[in-house]
Amino acid sequence: MPPAPDREDFTLEKWSRLTFIGAPRQPGRLVFDFVGTFECTLLDSQTTQVTHAYEFEFRKPFRWLERRLSVPLADEINQEVTRLSDLLTKHQS
Repeated sequence: MPPAPDREDFTLEKWSRLTFIGAPRQPGRLVFDFVGTFECTLLDSQTTQVTHAYEFEFRKPFRWLERRLSVPLADEINQEVTRLSDLLTKHQS
């Protein structure tokens, strides 16, 4: 079963950081709060380090889901980071 549609609010700090937060009044906010970030650090003229993080906080009475979803969520995030890396690498070619 696909998840319920969700929406995030984005804040962009030009050339350095993207923060996205689970938008209020969405079905998912009944279960969890969500914050994600992409932070870019220029290492040299050809290399940028990208740090990507997600933070989920499940609301009561759904906190028991944290333990059950930790592995699938981590796997999904790793797959997304790999897709992002592939897109960024293709863009540089």
